[in-house]
Parts: sequence; C-alpha cells; structure tokens
Amino acid sequence: MDTEQIKQTLLHKQRVVFIGQEAHETCILTILLLKHLLREIDYILISTPSILGNHMHLTNSPVVILEEDFKNLITSSKLKYEHHIGVFCKLDDLYSKNLEHIEQFIRSTPKGGILIYSENSKIEKKVFSKIKNLPDVKCVPYTNRRSITATRKNFIPLPDGQRLQCNDIITSNSVAATKTLLKFFAISERDYFEALLHSSLLLGKNNYSTLEIQTENDTETKKTHSIFRY
Repeated sequence: MDTEQIKQTLLHKQRVVFIGQEAHETCILTILLLKHLLREIDYILISTPSILGNHMHLTNSPVVILEEDFKNLITSSKLKYEHHIGVFCKLDDLYSKNLEHIEQFIRSTPKGGILIYSENSKIEKKVFSKIKNLPDVKCVPYTNRRSITATRKNFIPLPDGQRLQCNDIITSNSVAATKTLLKFFAISERDYFEALLHSSLLLGKNNYSTLEIQTENDTETKKTHSIFRY
C-alpha cells in the first residue's frame, strides 16, 4: 500500500495520534487493551513491535492508532497525520526545545477534537497554558499515579489495594494516558484494569517483563492472576 492509498484509507477513520517520548509504548498498550476488549482497531507505528508482528494494520475499522514521528516534524515542519484525538506521552527535552511544533500540533486539532495531556509534565502544562481560545476542543489532563515500593521498583496502583509492576510498555505515564483515552471509547474502569492485567501477562510471555503484583502490606513481591474482587 503506497502513501496515497494510506492517506485515502485514513481519511475516513477516527484518527488517534500519539506524540511524545513514550508515544510508541503508549500506542502498543492501547492496541493490546482494545484487542483484548474485542474492539476493532487499526494502527500505523514507526517501527514494528515484536508483540504485534507488524508496524501497520489497516482494515475497515473506524478507528486508527497513529504514532507521530516528531523528529520528522522538526525536519520537515509538517505534521504527518491530521488528528481527531491527540495524546501527549511524556514530552522530554527534545520537545521543550521545539515548542513551536507542539503548538502547531495543538492548534491543528479540529472542532470537536480532544487533546489528552499529563498534569505531571511541566512542558505539557507550559504549552497548554500558552495556548488559549481553542474553540470546541476538549483538553483533558491526566495524572500519573506511581507507587514505589521498598525494593525501588515502580508499581501501578490497582483496585483492591494491589499494585502491578511497571515494565517497558506499562509505565505510570502509559497507563494514565490510556485509561483517560479509553473513557472516550466507553471502556469502564473494571474492563480497563482487566484488560491491563491481560496485556501484562501477554507482555511477560513475549519477554517484555515479568509480571509482578503485590498488595500494600506485602514485603515481598508475589505473582498472581487474580487481582479483582468486586
């Protein structure tokens, strides 16, 4: 499929574009979550993750996940994709030195569009404080909730007082961003966390990490598949 064919295919889809240092990881997590929830999803990523087997998957799905190539944006000064929903995924120093491109991304959001950004990011807060008068655009902040144990490992807080260890894909940022995003796809909190656990197990089997879950009172990490007691 050539560039023009891809462009025409994307024209009639809801385009969710991820931008930032953890854009690739957050795209992968979003795809895994939606696949587990049996939602049809298309995607185009910059590189091929082993767990997906391909960097591009285009069908008749009404929604497509897209990873914006920020380095290309700096070089060409042109956004690769036109988004309906923009998700900021941990902007780092590279972005702080090129805020005009971030502002370009924000200002290109259409009426009725959605922008999701981190309240924990000084860069993202700075950019959004500068951008005023976005007509009919919904700006939705998310907050990273990271829990650090005595073993210096990072864990994601889960329902029922338990915690899931972070890995290459599942980070405090990617979880907060995807949880906020999937609310717009009518995904409940219960379904989200069940899908997150399944994705963790799948990532573990594909050598991304070892799944570790512990309760607030544990002194040692325990492995378990049953963390939900509603």
